Amino acid sequence: MRRCAILLLAAAPAWSQTARDSYRVPYQAWRQAAPALEQDASAPTPAFADQLRASTEAAQKFFSARAAYLAAAQPSAVEQTAWASKPLATAETMLATPPAVEQLLAVTAAKVGAGIGSFRADDKDEAIRRVRQALERERAALKALTDAISARKASMPALLDAGDEAEIQRASVFQTLNAANGRRNQIAEHVKREGADWTAYYRDLQEGAGSRSLTSAATSPSAAPAKILRPATAGQVPLSRYTGEWVFPSKGLYYGPQPESVEMTVQESNGRMSGTLTAKFLAPAGTVKFEF
Repeated sequence: MRRCAILLLAAAPAWSQTARDSYRVPYQAWRQAAPALEQDASAPTPAFADQLRASTEAAQKFFSARAAYLAAAQPSAVEQTAWASKPLATAETMLATPPAVEQLLAVTAAKVGAGIGSFRADDKDEAIRRVRQALERERAALKALTDAISARKASMPALLDAGDEAEIQRASVFQTLNAANGRRNQIAEHVKREGADWTAYYRDLQEGAGSRSLTSAATSPSAAPAKILRPATAGQVPLSRYTGEWVFPSKGLYYGPQPESVEMTVQESNGRMSGTLTAKFLAPAGTVKFEF
């Protein structure tokens, strides 16, 4: 039965390496588009706008490919879950002999026996002898059939036990597939939110770089005017956008060790930003704290 369960699990959605490459390749392209983008934003050059645009487009390609991968896997995953949700046929349902059949065999065997008894074994009539022999063959066939039914009844308890174990394994596979589907839906929603967040992040990065370009041009009259990526009517980007406190939600998504809680605090003093990040993980990872 364990072997059957393994085969059942193997029948769950199995995405090939080629399918995974559909989003892994765009991911690598995104990470390599502008590896020092944040550093370049502190002193933007005329090429910064093109770097930012390339990173934005590469990010959207990755998140679109990732969402398409999850969407393509969903139909087969739902189909597998629906299949695994159906209880297995029991041995009793498939192999049990109906009482009416057993009664018919018993009545027929009794009639055949009575028919044989109505003819003498030493009767010299050839026709009678042939009829008696045919009845004896029929009685032997009925006995073999009855013995087979009895043997099947004797093996039924072991088959029922095996069927119960198989049903437990099927229920476990169903729960696993159902949980996987729920997790996949969560990841799909997370991908959508993350894609939107990266777009907003790059927009803020562009706005901040544009503000720094204006400041640099104002303090260096002899320098060539820096290329403004986006008009910044409010001057410097408000520090409140980057300062505050963040707490990891109790049911948030994570990768790697399971976190118990994650807290981050960012503050600003005299134009200098600093903060702490404290992450508590379930055993055995422990607590990790960063200061910047």
